[in-house]
Amino acid sequence: MNRFAGDAQTVPWVCPGWVDLVETGKLSGACVVQSVRACLDPLLVQGVDTIVLGCTHYSFLVPAMRSVGGNAVTIVDPAPQQ
Repeated sequence: MNRFAGDAQTVPWVCPGWVDLVETGKLSGACVVQSVRACLDPLLVQGVDTIVLGCTHYSFLVPAMRSVGGNAVTIVDPAPQQ
C-alpha cells in the first residue's frame, strides 16, 4: 500500500467467508449478496470509492460487489482477465 497508494487513504479490510463461497461454487444468489453486503457496507459508509482485491478468489465475486457498491465504487482486480 505504501508503494502504490500515494497520498490516498487506505483501509485494509478482511472479508471472512469469501474464499469459502468461491471454493464451494457459490458465486451468486442471496447468500453471496448477503456476505458481500456485510463486508462492504461498513466501507461504503466510510465513503470508500475504490476497492482493490487482494485475492484471486475475489474476482469471482465482482458481480455481487458491483450490485452492492453500485457505479460509485471502482473495483481494481489484479487477477489476469481472460
